[in-house]
Amino acid sequence: MEDERSLSLLKLMVNEGLFPSPEEEEKRKIIVEKLKTIVVAWAKKVAWQRCLPKQQIAATSATILTHGSHGLGVHDPESDIDALCVGPFFATIADFFIVLRNILKSRPEISEIHCVKDSKFPLMRFKFDGISVDLPYAQLKVLNVPENVDVLSLSLLNNIDETSWKSLSGVRANQRILLLVPNLKLEAVQGFCDPNPMEYVDMDVSEPNVVFYWGLNQ
Repeated sequence: MEDERSLSLLKLMVNEGLFPSPEEEEKRKIIVEKLKTIVVAWAKKVAWQRCLPKQQIAATSATILTHGSHGLGVHDPESDIDALCVGPFFATIADFFIVLRNILKSRPEISEIHCVKDSKFPLMRFKFDGISVDLPYAQLKVLNVPENVDVLSLSLLNNIDETSWKSLSGVRANQRILLLVPNLKLEAVQGFCDPNPMEYVDMDVSEPNVVFYWGLNQ
């Protein structure tokens, strides 16, 4: 009975246009894959600039991890893509904001690049084929960052800087949620949540969790 109700809710949400079309979904996947290719090329370029040995340059890699509503698979057609660039030990935040930004700027499908450096999560914000992307950076103490890097592994996170730790927190939270909640249930919860719960919250009250409960109750 519960599964039938969930499926019924999902059908309603699809009919109401609350989910991206298959074409829109494919476009988002292509954007993420292109970003992965771009950051690998960026990492190798920085390795070459650091005059690393050829073998290390060849082994160098970086990746893109998604989180937020996109990472959970519950985004709507208007949602941006919350992504995270995860790079090797020698690629600094300066390399991220200078070298990677220049690479992104040279791409015709990327526009409106803004660097947000003085925030809790330094990031670049831009549009990729018309879809907004938020891209912070995390630097791991490794040479090769595999595409399926396990950000829940504490051993991998040893001795990383505070900014990288904070930037990784969104991806880590998403992965823990996905381990605990089936995708079907996540989509059902999304359907019951108000898209703008802050509208109902008194900002003078110091209980931030009320946002979550208001979202479920609307």
